[in-house]
Amino acid sequence: MTKRVLGRGLEALLSASPVDAGVAEASPRVEEVPVHLVVPSDAQPRRRFDPSRIAELAESIRLKGILQPLVVRRRGDRFQIVAGERRYLAAKQARLEKVPVVVREVPDEEMLQWALIENLQREDLDPVEEAEAFRILIEEKRMTHEEVSALVGRDRTSITNSIRLLQLAEPILRALGEGRITPGHGRALLQVPAGPPRNRLFNKILRGGLSVRRTEELARGIRPAKRQEKRKAATIDPEIATLEEKLRHRLGTRVRIHTAGKGGTIEIEFYSPDDFERVFAELMAGAEEST
Repeated sequence: MTKRVLGRGLEALLSASPVDAGVAEASPRVEEVPVHLVVPSDAQPRRRFDPSRIAELAESIRLKGILQPLVVRRRGDRFQIVAGERRYLAAKQARLEKVPVVVREVPDEEMLQWALIENLQREDLDPVEEAEAFRILIEEKRMTHEEVSALVGRDRTSITNSIRLLQLAEPILRALGEGRITPGHGRALLQVPAGPPRNRLFNKILRGGLSVRRTEELARGIRPAKRQEKRKAATIDPEIATLEEKLRHRLGTRVRIHTAGKGGTIEIEFYSPDDFERVFAELMAGAEEST
């Protein structure tokens, strides 16, 4: 039952019935509690809050009040935020003495899920925060990619591709979190060997303002030395190149087709055990579609 409620989004916390959420009341009761008794949660997936957006929200709150109550749970004489930390920060900035809250009984293991849902619904997470939240759900909360997909309403491949971004070096992740590059740029960079080759392309993106498509084109031209020599030694059949491109888009990773006479091999890269499972699942799904 919990997963069904989680899948319905933040509204489930504000209007859950005893059957759905295991709470004692059928309709939410909004309370006014002192701001100083409200405390943030360590489960908050958002690590950076834009000061200008908090200031805008604070001004709106000064004029209109808080239109949607915070969702909290009791912790002794305090109220820990389940969802609504931006409103809490803005309320403090607006110097409110009290804030409206709905108190719910939310187990520790569900805190991240609820916070993640709210942030995703409000598009408040940057790509790195989102990827890290997905990683925690899968690695620490022991959820499968399919369960996370159902939880947040995203397809499984996008969940896996999001987590793959965490393989990038810290300077690249920082640029991604700050919006200087996009997740599309990040995925293209993952196609390039880590270290100097990837760093050079990253710096080229920043200096030249490269589009994702142009970055992908450059990434395809960067090969480890041995592979590059082999590819240069033979003329690449345009038809083979087109098939490689189709497979790359379908599988979300680098694919190489090597022909030899009437036979050959298909080389598919993966970057972690989870990535292998994703690629394998995509291959099996394609096989099922063809039967």
